[in-house]
This record gives sequence, structure tokens and C-alpha cells, in this order.
Amino acid sequence: MRGMTLVPRSIHARMLLVSAIATVLALVLAGAAMAGLLGRFVVEGLDRRLDAQVLLLASVVDADGRGEQQHL
Repeated sequence: MRGMTLVPRSIHARMLLVSAIATVLALVLAGAAMAGLLGRFVVEGLDRRLDAQVLLLASVVDADGRGEQQHL
């Protein structure tokens, strides 16, 4: 009786195993790249919105540091 091995004996099974490993690796790399890009776009969008809010608030504050609420 033969013992079980982790590496299949047939070429078909080995090719299937290699393709499954390559597919999983490609999905992991693509997911990491997409997460990095999406995170960067989200942070940049948030920075732009915060900058716009700061500019709006700074435009309604006078030299004494008092704000005019009717302009908000």
C-alpha cells in the first residue's frame, strides 16, 4: 500500500495544483494592490473635503476671531 504524499503523482493533478496556487497568489497580490490604491484615493478625497471646510470656516472668521454665522 502506498502512503499519501502532498505532491500528486499525475501530471494533470500537479498542473491543477500549480494553477490553483498561482491563481490564489494572483488574487492576493491584486487585492493588496487594489486596497492600497483605494485607500489612497479615499484619503486624498477626505483631505480635499477637509481643506474646503477649513477654507470656508476661515473665510467667515474676522480678525478678532469671531465668526459670522449667517455666512455659514
